[in-house]
Amino acid sequence: MDTLTFKVVPDVGNEVTAEQADLVIKDVQSMLSHIGMFIVTAEMGLQGKAPEGFGSKFDLGIEPRERRPDENSLLNVALVKLEETLDVAGSDIINRWLSENYTDPRYRAAVAKDLMKLCVDLEGCRLCYGRGRRMRELFNARPERFGESAGAETRTFTCALAGAVCRKSDMKGRNAYYLDSGDRTSKITTGKDFPERTADSYSRAGPCLVSGMAVLDDEENIVEVRDVCGVSDFPGIVFKRIITPDSDLALLNPMAADVSFDRNTRKWTLTNDLVGISASKPNWNEAVAAFHDYFMFLWETYVEQSKGSLSEEEKEIRDYLMSLVPF
Repeated sequence: MDTLTFKVVPDVGNEVTAEQADLVIKDVQSMLSHIGMFIVTAEMGLQGKAPEGFGSKFDLGIEPRERRPDENSLLNVALVKLEETLDVAGSDIINRWLSENYTDPRYRAAVAKDLMKLCVDLEGCRLCYGRGRRMRELFNARPERFGESAGAETRTFTCALAGAVCRKSDMKGRNAYYLDSGDRTSKITTGKDFPERTADSYSRAGPCLVSGMAVLDDEENIVEVRDVCGVSDFPGIVFKRIITPDSDLALLNPMAADVSFDRNTRKWTLTNDLVGISASKPNWNEAVAAFHDYFMFLWETYVEQSKGSLSEEEKEIRDYLMSLVPF
């Protein structure tokens, strides 16, 4: 599969300076990074800010020949989505398309702002992009086309958050409960769709998913869940892709992880007994990242670097891991 490439071409009678070309490519890089992190967040089930290091997966500075040739790699998936975004950028349906394809308003607004800046920086020149000889131009894109998406509300948005419902000691009423996510807490308010009796029953249960309107502070930390519309038990999660800052694997069969939350130590634990993975962290995102790291360590140990004789148990682990990935 040919990689996606970019070229800045001057309009007739104009010249493209190195500074302008650099600005345009930086705009494209920013868009790719936001698209990639949108995919990472969705694939890993992250909430709040993503762990450090994952953004480097989408560096356009990597030489095309050094990029992974696998069309299912996360970089190529993000490049395909970038290409689709540029294809539709000049159409009248762009804001609806962005809303449908970037359901998280934080990333939708970021991509739209990248498009606005790209249009401004392209004054007097054009962006050509494509694969191999199949090059085309960014056509009919103007900054004002993306204003609606760029102005999306990003401090409050609907989502489902993982945590443990807790009750404030010696307190009753609508504001007596909060969601403990391990490293922080978020206020939740009881109401018609989340009555106090439901909150009280979940305050004695295990981890759950609380659906409602997340509210972020200035540092993008979730501090409140408003208008709670549903609560459900959260005993496990499945991953269709294993992702680390350095590598990723698209899975033919999803990888399941059992989920638990210790109210005393305020730690999340994700486990898979079939391969012996157990990852514990006080932060949900870090626990998920640690689970993916552990899987990748097993993959590299038993599949990629396996040499010599393996025990029967190790062979079973290798065979199971290989059954998850298409060849």
